[in-house]
Amino acid sequence: MARISTYPIDTKISGGDKWIGTDVDKNNATKNFTVANVAEYLNVSSSIDSQTLRYKFQYLNPGDVREPGTISFDPQLGSSVPFSSVTTWLLSQYSKKYVSQGAANDISSFYTSPLIGSQVLVTNTKDISKDKYLIELTKTFQRRFRQELINGKIDQECLLISKSLIKAYN
Repeated sequence: MARISTYPIDTKISGGDKWIGTDVDKNNATKNFTVANVAEYLNVSSSIDSQTLRYKFQYLNPGDVREPGTISFDPQLGSSVPFSSVTTWLLSQYSKKYVSQGAANDISSFYTSPLIGSQVLVTNTKDISKDKYLIELTKTFQRRFRQELINGKIDQECLLISKSLIKAYN
């Protein structure tokens, strides 16, 4: 096997590209990991995303028990409905992040303050890479924290406000 430094750099990464690594659950066996699998793990575990609450939609049939880290309609509207027809939903008291990390911290107090009266952005995280979601998220942030300029662009002032909020809530 040649030295790693002699291999060409792949500048066009795709989901099927692979890394080699160690699977600690299989006695440290050497395994291949695809970019898509690593991205899915990071998305499900919320290992990178530390500031938002994530939930997985759960359709409930009569008698079903809601899973921790889920969002559901109340009352059930069906498995596929226009978002404009949703008037109420149920949020788990546990975010998907905390459920996946095994530390189920009760975050229900967040639902009353500061969430009530605030704007909430709901997105499909499987499609989060689309620019329109980042723009809408930025506009939502600006509506709440900087009403004088709502343009969907992250600038120095947005970053300074974000840093202050992170300090205040950490």
